[in-house]
Amino acid sequence: MPQLFAQQRWHYLRHLICAPHFQGARDTLAESNPGVKLPKLTLATVVRQDGSGTTYAFTKHLDAVSDTWRNRYGPATLVNWPGNAMRAQGNEGVAGLIQHANGSIGYVGYEFAHQLGLRMALVENKNGEFIQPSEESCKAALASAEMPESLRIYVPDPPGAGVYPIVTFSWILLYKNYEDATRAAAIHDLFRWCLQDGQQYSPKLGYVELPPNVVTKALAALDATMPNVAASRNGNSTP
Repeated sequence: MPQLFAQQRWHYLRHLICAPHFQGARDTLAESNPGVKLPKLTLATVVRQDGSGTTYAFTKHLDAVSDTWRNRYGPATLVNWPGNAMRAQGNEGVAGLIQHANGSIGYVGYEFAHQLGLRMALVENKNGEFIQPSEESCKAALASAEMPESLRIYVPDPPGAGVYPIVTFSWILLYKNYEDATRAAAIHDLFRWCLQDGQQYSPKLGYVELPPNVVTKALAALDATMPNVAASRNGNSTP
């Protein structure tokens, strides 16, 4: 959008997502941004037309904070969006429409918004603060997560001061057994590097470094998934 706006939590959900063309959306933005002169534009939401983990993370948050959203849609990788939303394939497609369509608002992975220099809205968190997505605010959100041994966890509405409320982990699915031992070793070493030395490159790419406790559990899960490779790397052998 031409200017950067903060959005109230409930009205953001109700007007900008469910009915962005209503005058209520403009009124809500005005209330949330006192002293800011709003441009006379029709608001248009931009959404994914394909199944997406990004959509799931976004709607998982909406599900956590809005009874209306939860009762109508719930969390999903693919949504029959209300209104006349513009649809695009992939994060790159959504980002492209947002870049070139006046009055548009949509959701993409932070890495795309960061790399393309998109203007990002401040979203109200559980503490009532309007927070812009950043390495610090997203890292603070993930730090509150108590990672289980299964590594399956969602953080749909994290508590705490200064946290951005829409965050998610990413997962990798690996086979336990590979016919090619060399390939198995290479895969194991690649993801061990990703979890350790590779973390330093996350901020430049628009991602957040994993909290140390998550790294520890992820490394243990990697070794447990590929025990033969892990044993050989530790100088041991398994029958």
